[in-house]
Amino acid sequence: MRNLIIIGNGFDLAHGLKTSYADFISDLKRNRSKYSNIYMKNNWLINSLDEKDKKWSDLEATYFDILTNMGNSDYINKKYKYSDILNYHNVERFNKDFEILKLCLIKYLKEEQKRFRTIAHYEELFKCFTTEETLFLNFNYTETISRYVRISQIPQIQIHGDLKNIDNPMIFGFAASNEDSKDLLEKKIIILCLTLKNLITCIQTMSLC
Repeated sequence: MRNLIIIGNGFDLAHGLKTSYADFISDLKRNRSKYSNIYMKNNWLINSLDEKDKKWSDLEATYFDILTNMGNSDYINKKYKYSDILNYHNVERFNKDFEILKLCLIKYLKEEQKRFRTIAHYEELFKCFTTEETLFLNFNYTETISRYVRISQIPQIQIHGDLKNIDNPMIFGFAASNEDSKDLLEKKIIILCLTLKNLITCIQTMSLC
């Protein structure tokens, strides 16, 4: 029987890794010296981040909202209440700030990964829910599940990228509808998004459909 197991951020959190949005933003704001060689002090995107009651999806939604409304200065200034955002009619600058945020996240997650410890006697636990035809579909950037997979020889796909694999770089952004993507492309805003179609194609490649 073919068996698809989906891994999300809860897996990392259950291993004691601080990989939530709030954990990252808190570390970024309280330990700025650690990231000083990466980001600029006037990075609006980083300065405007809120560590309270926020999820990764909220950050991605904010990024998408600003991109799609970049020509509407009244909307942007009213909603985000930060005059510097008006300078973001320069799309390249905005995307550069987002790329810097991504580099900070990579640095944070790599350090957090070092705290990982495998669960004792996990081999017996794996036997309870894996078969010879099991595939792990991993939405995390970290290698938490990889520590187990390397030993058990169970294949996996890191659908959002791998922190340590240059051939499978981290994808950090948002998924837009075809209509949204067309609108952004018409505005000459190039985006990278992972769609359901990409996911289905990936699974079919592994002959699990």
